Amino acid sequence: MRIKEIMKKILSALSAVLLPVILTLTAAACGAPEADAVRQIYASDEKIATPYSSYAMSGGEQQINGQSTSGSFEQFNGMVMFWSYYLEQETALDVRYEIRVKQGRVKLVLVDPDFEVITIDEITNQTAADGEEVHTMLLGEGTTFLKLVGTDDAQVEFKVSIREGDFYTVK
Repeated sequence: MRIKEIMKKILSALSAVLLPVILTLTAAACGAPEADAVRQIYASDEKIATPYSSYAMSGGEQQINGQSTSGSFEQFNGMVMFWSYYLEQETALDVRYEIRVKQGRVKLVLVDPDFEVITIDEITNQTAADGEEVHTMLLGEGTTFLKLVGTDDAQVEFKVSIREGDFYTVK
């Protein structure tokens, strides 16, 4: 095996185990980041590809029910990671979602095991879709995670379902 492949496997395994711990510590230790910094995240795939959340919001709620999560965020800027999954082999995943934006801009993105950002959908109060959408992706081995990214003090309601992986509560 090449060193790059070995390092990728080690990183994927570690991120699957340490990800919930990192999320909790980051949220607790850092508090709310500066408003300008979180607004800049929206346009930066490099920042979005990191395995953690960085956001500011004035209010929100989220529920996890089995293999789905739903909720709403107010004055949301930045990114929240709320799902991850370690794939042992190439796998097709269906992401089912409904997103309504009353203000600002929001995008639902997936970060693949190579830390490439795949935009599933980008929604504004002008482009909200009606009903459930389904996006199917073929993903390689390693840890994949899903994020909601917002800017311009987004007000968003969301519901996301994926049959595999683990959903996390945004704190």
